[in-house]
Amino acid sequence: MEPTEQKVHLLIADISGFTRFIWAHRETLAHAQVIINELLRAVLETVEAPLEVAKLEGDAVFLYLPAGDAGARVPAAVDGFFRAFAARQRELYAGNLCHCDSCANIGELRLKVFVHSGSALFYSLGRFQELSGPDVITIHRLTKNSVRGDQYLLATEAAYRSLAFPPDMGFQRAEERYPDIGAVPIHVHYPHLPFNPQQCAKRSWGYRFGREWIKYFRSLPYRFGWKRVTLPDHLGVSGD
Repeated sequence: MEPTEQKVHLLIADISGFTRFIWAHRETLAHAQVIINELLRAVLETVEAPLEVAKLEGDAVFLYLPAGDAGARVPAAVDGFFRAFAARQRELYAGNLCHCDSCANIGELRLKVFVHSGSALFYSLGRFQELSGPDVITIHRLTKNSVRGDQYLLATEAAYRSLAFPPDMGFQRAEERYPDIGAVPIHVHYPHLPFNPQQCAKRSWGYRFGREWIKYFRSLPYRFGWKRVTLPDHLGVSGD
């Protein structure tokens, strides 16, 4: 494939607090990574054509779609990212039976979404398709910024003007500066999707209580040397 330049909308969905979360809970690293994977999976499950995943970047998903009429789908896609992330986070917390540091602190994680409109050079490297160019660099550079908060949508001026964001979203204007890029005007929106562990805990207590009793009864054949009894599947436990 010959390198081709296209007008595109670029997006990055980035898990906020990833480094701190992994480092703080490094003794339970496997569980920490499972949690990150599940939250990224929740975002990926909302992706629909013409939006395409360019690549996974550790704690982030880099996406793009051709500029044009399809750009009208970006605001809805971004809203879907935030809602899917929040819903999966609540599910993980409420259904959690593990008491390790990673599983107990799922609520530390948040989502940031970055949107920029411009162009990208598409080229093939082996079996991979890559994107490059100044606008690709710009959106990645914007993931390191001075915006306060750990959950927000950041749209560059170019994206804000070319995409049909609802007027009632309440963007705040700001500017970022980078030595090799210069000034980058931005618009920031803070979605109101708080994580409330108290609400999750109500479901979690009942869920855990029921699961613990089921596990106890399943263990009785082993405790007393009886023949193992298989509980019906509708009890919702597929394994110990």
